[in-house]
Amino acid sequence: MRAIRRFLRGVFLAVACERRYSLHYNDPIVEKRCVLILDGKIKLAIIEDNKRLADEIWNYLNATGEFTLAGVAEDGEAGLNLLLHNEIDVALLDIIMPRKDGLYILERLESERIKKRPVCVVLSSTNSETVKAKAFDLGVDYYILKPFDMDLLYSRIKELARYGKSDAAKKKYSRTEAAESYAVSVLTSLGIKETLKGYEYIKTGVTMAIND
Repeated sequence: MRAIRRFLRGVFLAVACERRYSLHYNDPIVEKRCVLILDGKIKLAIIEDNKRLADEIWNYLNATGEFTLAGVAEDGEAGLNLLLHNEIDVALLDIIMPRKDGLYILERLESERIKKRPVCVVLSSTNSETVKAKAFDLGVDYYILKPFDMDLLYSRIKELARYGKSDAAKKKYSRTEAAESYAVSVLTSLGIKETLKGYEYIKTGVTMAIND
């Protein structure tokens, strides 16, 4: 953490005045395999036991005019039922929830023969490498640590919904992915948003500091 703070002190003044600029983020996880959604809106499911957070997420995404809400579930069992009985484009799910957790949902999605498996994005405060590794093994497409920036969530959903991943591109969880996810969480907590010019430079530096 000291290395991260030293790095941030060196670049913070340089980027503080650049808030009106934005960068395009090329996510290495996203592979251009096929377009999943050609026209229309992205059908979204939110599985989150924090009702206030779920409402905030939906209010933000709904304002873009690019999403429809299939439903909100506040526990794992209700969330699984939502995914099994609807054709969902993107599912946002927490890990720690009442009744059944997010890993249980992912395990069931692996075993059930559903017509269309949704893109799965985990939103969780759980920073355990074991849990993350298990989630990626079960087919999670992206893992975002809480607290997170809504702009980051929106951009990831758009990228992952538009472009699927081939089976060969499904990656096992790695230390680099863990460091990058943690770096994003650190920057968000410090108020440094993805829309800043130079964000990628900062994130790369923080990720390197974590890995070191």
